[in-house]
Amino acid sequence: MATEHPPGFFEKKFGMTIHERARLLMEQEKQEHPKKQWWYLSYAGPDGWKGGAIVEAHGFIGACDYAREHFIKPWPDVETRGMPIPPREIPPEEFRNRLLTRAQLESFWGAMKTFREYEEEQKKNAQRDSGTESGTED
Repeated sequence: MATEHPPGFFEKKFGMTIHERARLLMEQEKQEHPKKQWWYLSYAGPDGWKGGAIVEAHGFIGACDYAREHFIKPWPDVETRGMPIPPREIPPEEFRNRLLTRAQLESFWGAMKTFREYEEEQKKNAQRDSGTESGTED
């Protein structure tokens, strides 16, 4: 869940409001990634997964902002995680820019993993590729 910060937290830490900071980060994303890309956003609350969305943006902050501005994000207090989608995996247009169910996502991507499962798999693959997987020492 999103961390609650006391009033003035961002102003003290960054010298600007949270909205000014978000605008700055989105500008940085545009500079780093001039061409927009498709992002998968996943939403979860205290009682579990709420849905996913596929939106086009320069980066994660921009994708979150787009989803918020276009009322795609299901609730204001859900945690949002995201990752860019490789071009070969971009779904058909009817699945873009809206909140999607697990069944809709699985209809074009197959069985879905949670972000935690995906990250653990990526970590294991990286360890295997670098030869640091536990139990592989001589």
